[in-house]
Amino acid sequence: MLTRFLPVTIKRSNFYSLLFLAYIALAFIRAISPDQIINSIASTAIGLYAFSTVRIDRKLQTLILVFTFSLLFSFLVSSMLNIRLDRIIQNLMFILSSSGIALLLTTGLVALWAVSIAFWGLASYFVILMLLSTDPMLALFSSQNSISWMILAAAISYYLVSNRLNKKLNLKPAFVTLIISIWGVGRSGILVGFVLLFGLFFLKSESKVIRTMLITFVMLFIFFMAIPLYGSTEQIASFYGFFNDLFFKNAISNYSKTFDPNYTGRADINRYYFENMDFFRFFFGVNPRTEYWPGGDLNDYNYHNSFIQLHAQTGFVGLIIMLLLIISFFKFIKRDKVYSLLILSLCLRCSTDGYIFFEFFDFVPLFFIFMLFKTTRITLSRPRKRTDHAAAKADVGSGQTLGASPCHQAEA
Repeated sequence: MLTRFLPVTIKRSNFYSLLFLAYIALAFIRAISPDQIINSIASTAIGLYAFSTVRIDRKLQTLILVFTFSLLFSFLVSSMLNIRLDRIIQNLMFILSSSGIALLLTTGLVALWAVSIAFWGLASYFVILMLLSTDPMLALFSSQNSISWMILAAAISYYLVSNRLNKKLNLKPAFVTLIISIWGVGRSGILVGFVLLFGLFFLKSESKVIRTMLITFVMLFIFFMAIPLYGSTEQIASFYGFFNDLFFKNAISNYSKTFDPNYTGRADINRYYFENMDFFRFFFGVNPRTEYWPGGDLNDYNYHNSFIQLHAQTGFVGLIIMLLLIISFFKFIKRDKVYSLLILSLCLRCSTDGYIFFEFFDFVPLFFIFMLFKTTRITLSRPRKRTDHAAAKADVGSGQTLGASPCHQAEA
C-alpha cells in the first residue's frame, strides 16, 4: 500500500514511521525549551491524523475509542469538579496525540529504523553532553530526572518494535540507558536501568548456569548497595569512597538521600495522599493546589508518582487504567516475557516521578493497554485448538497477526 504525500509516493509504513519520528522530535524540543503552543498543536495534529487514518479491526477500534473517550471524559469531569483548569487544553492534547502514536505502535506501522533513530539520536545528545562534562541539571529544561525517563521511554519503544519483529535481543540500548541514567543521577532511573539491562540479559540467556550466575550477582549487588542501611561507620565510609569517581559522584550523593531520615521522600507524599482519601476524591480525584500536605511546597505540590497523578486527574477511571496495566503485565508473562519486563520497567520508573499522565510519552502505557485489547480480542476469536505457546507467541510477536505488515494491516 502506498501513501501519496505532496509530489512523492512513499510506503505507508515509512510515512507513519516519519510521523512517529516527528512526534519524538517535538517531545525532545519541548524538553529542552519552554512550553510552546505550536509544539502542542503540531503533536496533536500528528496523533489525530494517525488515530483517524489507521485501519484496524472494527471491534478493536470500538474498544480503543471507548477507552479514549472514557479517559477524556473522566479528565474533564475531574478538572471541572476540582476547579483544576490550568493546562486542561494541553492535557487533552496529550491524551489525543499519545493515543494516536500508541495506535501506530499497536498496529505495527512504526518501522525498526524509526525507533532506532529516535533512541540513538536521543542517546547521542546525552552522550555528547557527558563528554563535554555538562551538568545534568542543565541538560533539559525540566528536572534532571527527566533524562532517565526520556531515554527509558525511547528504549522501551525500540524493544517494542524489535520484539514484535522477533529480532534477537540487543542489549546495547539497555546498557546505554543505564549509563545515561547514572549520569542523570536519578535514583529510580538508575534502578530501572539495572532492571531493564539484567532482565533482558536473563531472557536472552538460555543457559541455566548463566542465569544462576546472573541472579547471584544481582543479589550480591543489592547486598552491597544496602551497606549504608546496615553497615558500620567505617563500612559506610568505604562504600561512598568506592564511588568517589567524578562520573558517579552526583549519582551516589543523590542515592545517599535514601538513608537520610530528615529528607522528605516520595513515601511521605504517597502517605499524605492516601490518608486524605474520601468518597469524592476516590471517584473524582483532587486538585493538588488545594490539597496541601506538610512539606509539599518544597516540591511545588508535585506527587512524584505518575499513578497518583493519574488518579488525581481522572478519579475512578484512573484506577481502571492501573488495573489494565497490571492485567497486561500478568497476561504477557505467559505470552511474551519481554513485554512484561517493559511494563515492569515502566511502572517502577513512573511510580517515583510524574512523567506520564499527561505528557508526550503517554503512548508507552497506552500501547500496552491497546495491545491487551488486541490480544484479548484475538484470544476470544481464536479456535480452542490453537492454544499452545507457539500460537500465543505468534499473536504477540509476529508481524502477520499483530500488524507487522503495513500492507496487510491497511487492508484489514
